[in-house]
Amino acid sequence: MLIEKATEVITLKLQTGDEVITRIAKETAEEYECEQCITMAATSQGIALVPWIQTGNAKSININKKHVVAKVLTVKEIADKYLEAVTGISVSSPSSILGV
Repeated sequence: MLIEKATEVITLKLQTGDEVITRIAKETAEEYECEQCITMAATSQGIALVPWIQTGNAKSININKKHVVAKVLTVKEIADKYLEAVTGISVSSPSSILGV
């Protein structure tokens, strides 16, 4: 899939089974430079968006393409919650997905 805009929210499915929700800042032949990677986690209150790497201190992470099984646009409800989590700006109505 060709990424037209760096503002598009993308979901990467990795070989490990992880789903990474992110924006791709830069793409090379070998890797994606991903900004503010998060993932979903089940909690007692429902689904929550949490940092993909819990203890990391980087705004961007390079993910090698050989570890990516699939790359798709993130569904709108999750993409809106992602944008709210990383920017603090609410772009959707309330739902059952908890913020970070």
